[in-house]
Amino acid sequence: MKPVSQRIEPVKKVAQQREQRAADQLNKTQTDYQSAQHKLHELVQYRTDYLAEFQYRAAKGMSGIQLQHYKSFLSQLDKAIAAQQQQILQLQTQVSQSRKQWQSQNQRTQAVNKYQDKLKQKERLQSERKQARVLEDDFNSQTHTTH
Repeated sequence: MKPVSQRIEPVKKVAQQREQRAADQLNKTQTDYQSAQHKLHELVQYRTDYLAEFQYRAAKGMSGIQLQHYKSFLSQLDKAIAAQQQQILQLQTQVSQSRKQWQSQNQRTQAVNKYQDKLKQKERLQSERKQARVLEDDFNSQTHTTH
């Protein structure tokens, strides 16, 4: 029969797999968050550039239709920026949840590892005591037969 420390190996493997899946999910949500942040930065930069272009052309004079077109597009950019900011807030929540999930799985894996280590230490001590008893019995039997 296998020692208890070896029988716990499947539990350890499952805990490690769950931790890895949680780590992968955390990595994905962090990547998505960073990508969304980058997209927001690009949108804000594009709006800034577009507004500068609008102000330059407005100073030179433009038709009412052109003015309306610029204002309409700036409004669309503002909506896109607001939507992107909302997505970033949602992704922040997902990153936080993923981090908590990973931390939970990591703690479980560490607990299983610690338990297995304690079992191995206990088994090692039992084995050493058993060997010591066998040696002592051998020594005692040899000393009794020589007398």
